[in-house]
Amino acid sequence: MPSQRTTGNIGVDVGAQNHTINILDAKGDALYGPAAVPNDLRGLSMLEARLDELAIRAGIRRWVAGIESTTFGVEPLLTKFLLDHGCDLRLLTPREVQAQRYLDTRKGAKSDKNDSIALARLVFRGIGSPYKALTSKEKKLRGLIEERALLKRNRTSERRKAVSVMSENYRVNRKTAGNIIDTKTGVLFLRRHQYPPDVRGTDVNAFISEVKSTIAGTYRSVLKHLYEVCSDVWSQSYSPLLGTDPFLLYYLDKMAQSDREIATLTEQVGLILADNNDYKLLRTIPGIGKETGSVIQSRIPDIRRFSHWKKLERFSGLDLVQDTSGPHEGRAKISKHGDPLLRKAVFDSVGAAIRLRGAPENNGLRTRYQSILRRRGSTAETRRKAQIKLAVRQLRIIWAVIHRGEPYVEEERSA
Repeated sequence: MPSQRTTGNIGVDVGAQNHTINILDAKGDALYGPAAVPNDLRGLSMLEARLDELAIRAGIRRWVAGIESTTFGVEPLLTKFLLDHGCDLRLLTPREVQAQRYLDTRKGAKSDKNDSIALARLVFRGIGSPYKALTSKEKKLRGLIEERALLKRNRTSERRKAVSVMSENYRVNRKTAGNIIDTKTGVLFLRRHQYPPDVRGTDVNAFISEVKSTIAGTYRSVLKHLYEVCSDVWSQSYSPLLGTDPFLLYYLDKMAQSDREIATLTEQVGLILADNNDYKLLRTIPGIGKETGSVIQSRIPDIRRFSHWKKLERFSGLDLVQDTSGPHEGRAKISKHGDPLLRKAVFDSVGAAIRLRGAPENNGLRTRYQSILRRRGSTAETRRKAQIKLAVRQLRIIWAVIHRGEPYVEEERSA
């Protein structure tokens, strides 16, 4: 193995059009950069020639490259180039890069140049988690999860547009608790007995409850409930009634199409994770279901590379930060410098665990959430802070379960 004296350190700030490169020698002195490298084959060829020249001039036999963990993998061309060139990749969290920037500059100003310098210095100091190449199955899983997340965002947008159309044109008659009336003409639009069969059955009481709780008699919660219950029969049941409203039919058809595509992707994800032991261990944790578990597994397939759960916390962007200046102390908040899909999945799992009423002896998150609300009051601020605190605890549980290789069992709390 090459000695430390023959190691070159590369800091790469990833960009869509240009990457900013800074290179230090084994003593920490600048060899090259900061310089912009175009994100194409021509630019990477120029960088390869530069690295070969520096290797001969400075006697470098080994390269170590540092990249922010949140941007790594965004540009596969750069990733493939560094791996093919024999670079040892190190992943660094945005918080580590920010702390190094404050050491390098007085104000810690964020720029492509300062980030590349900070990344190179961190690699020189030996900081960063080693990168483990993703297998073909892990790459496919990550792609499916990202595609499903995009479809869900589109579906949410389509539902909001459909709700907007309905809320403008129709309202619920609160006296009859179910009849829907055209706002413009006052004509009865849809009677309760004309709802699709799924609504008229066991879910009718839930539907009426939604109607009664609708604010100012609008159609928002009604449409949401109807769609979730009757997503498979929208076009058949409502085409004759909504024939004069093409915009609404368009949005409803788009939502139904998105649902079908999401179901197909979910089925493919399930086949990939069918024999994954880590995924099975994640599913034993309260609140983590099929979807949240698959997202967590796809975003951090190699959880064991985090030697401490605090590193996983920083990777997800759930670490607390506080901006201070002189005597002023800013408000503590989560940094959000991490993987947004992973962070959302953890928060969703906490929300599911809080709502989970079964098996309370193995659901410590729900017990702790209720304990916090009893002590501090059930205000919106208290609930938000409690969920953040429990999200951090959920990450700690995830880290411990995977490292131990054992299903989750709630530890007894001391009296």
